Order: sequence, then C-alpha cells, then structure tokens
Amino acid sequence: MDKDIQKLRSKLSVSHPKDAPLFCESIPDNLRVVSRQYELHNIHSFHNLRIAFICHGWSETFQEDVVVKMIPPYLSTYASESAGYKRLSNDYMCPVLAFEDSLNTLILPKLMSPGDAGGEPSGMDGLLAAVGNETIPYINNKDGTPTYEDIYQQTVEMAGSHASYMNMKDRDFPTAACSQLWEQYFSRSPLYISHGDIHTGNLLRDRNGRLLAIDPLAYASPYPFRFTRYILVPSLFDHHNIKDLDARFQHALQYCHGCTEEELRQAIVIDCHFLMASLLVQSDRHDFIRDNVIPLMHTVFNHFSTQ
Repeated sequence: MDKDIQKLRSKLSVSHPKDAPLFCESIPDNLRVVSRQYELHNIHSFHNLRIAFICHGWSETFQEDVVVKMIPPYLSTYASESAGYKRLSNDYMCPVLAFEDSLNTLILPKLMSPGDAGGEPSGMDGLLAAVGNETIPYINNKDGTPTYEDIYQQTVEMAGSHASYMNMKDRDFPTAACSQLWEQYFSRSPLYISHGDIHTGNLLRDRNGRLLAIDPLAYASPYPFRFTRYILVPSLFDHHNIKDLDARFQHALQYCHGCTEEELRQAIVIDCHFLMASLLVQSDRHDFIRDNVIPLMHTVFNHFSTQ
C-alpha cells in the first residue's frame, strides 16, 4: 500500500506540488480512523490510482466487501461527487453506504466489472433512458453545486500554460471557437444536475447484475452534456473510428429528449475541449495527449462543429 500511496503522490504533485504531499501523508491515519469506524479487514489499495486514494476490504459493520474512496481536500471533487450520489436517481446510481465528510471519504459497496469486454455492456439502454429522463433543476449555488461553465472555464485557463508548453496551435486547443459555440448554443440554456461522466469506465454491476454508475461529476449543465462523455471517452483510445463515434452519437440521441440534435453535436465539441484541458492539467502524459487527444479533437471539431 505504501508504494501505491507514493505513486499517487507523484501523480498528484504534477498539478498540486504543495498540497498533494500533505494529503498523501494523511492517508494512513485517515484510513485507520475509517477502519475502526466500519471494522475493516483485509484492506488492499487499488494500483491504478489517479486523483484519489481508493482501497477495498471487508466491513464487519456492513457485512460486505466495501470500497473506500478518499478525495484530496484541496479539490472541489468531494463536495460535488457526494452531492451527486445523494441527489441523482437511485435507478442507475451506485448506492453509498456512508459519507465521512470530515475526511472527504466515501464508503461504497464493492461492485463487479460490467463485463462485455470490447463492446457496450448489456443494460446500457435502460441506463441511458434513466439519464435522459432525469430532470433535477439547478436553482442556485447555495448547496455548493458547481456549474459546468465555471469548471470548464477554470480548467481551460489552467491548461493554457500546458498547451503552450506542448506548442499546441488553435486548431489543437480551440478555446476561442468553443467559447463562440457556448455563447451561441448554451449561454441561456436552463441548467440541470446530472452525472456528467457516464461512460463504460464508470459503470459496474451489483450482485443482481444491475448496471450502476459511479464517480459522478454532478455539475449543473445544459441538458445535452449528460451524454457527451458516453460518446467521447471510448474514442480517446480509438480516435480514428468515426463509425463508432457516430454509432454512440445516434444511440444517445434516442434518449436525448431535452435538446436538439444540433445542440448535442456542439456539446460534444465543447466537452472534447474540456476533456483535453482536464488531461493537460491533471496528467504529465504528454505523449498520450499528443497521439490520442489532439487527433480526437481534430476529428470531433471537423465532424460535429458548425464553425
């Protein structure tokens, strides 16, 4: 486990060199607190840690295998993610067994892989239908719910220096063009609370085989942005496959009742830009960005944008 914490510290320190070491140093003590509270045994950390510390073990309290997710306190992620679990539909969201707000920690049941490797998991239609039918309006920011626009703009601004370092051109990182699309299509759109990061990497199954979503972003966003990651994320690893990109677009369109086809197209372009900005800020994987993300941005912009 110590090696996994050190690896996480190295990754987090890229974007938060002062705060990340303090968070990682606190993990063992915080884990001891959680272990006593929920009687955890046989604890093992996950090896592929990116922005949070995640481990699993048996809980005598809940009488089942659980996952413990500790989120760095210097990120706004815990507030939005915990709010998402509390507010989004039980029809498609993974249940949370406990919220430890003082430790920025979630306790969830350990679920199974969705299976169906190499394709869409069975049950995807029902999940997309639930996502499309969900209408939780955003009234104000009193509960701390971030808006997509605010997080998007902040992330793009932070990513600017990274884009310059990589000598990215306007067509690689089309900030001005995406700002125009936002103003034209979404600046006056009503906002809804949605998961915001639905894709196969965030789906698992419970013991009854039901497909459930984890890791909600829970931003307040215009309607079509609830579907964009489902369409985009698989293409990060297969960006030349227009056929599959179009197939997911058409699939999502069946359940996209709150916007036009054109609005979904432009949301895909903007969210691809947001994805790139997030990867630039959170990752030092410049080769992956250069070889996978930039070509996807070109493909998406040329294929979906009206600019």
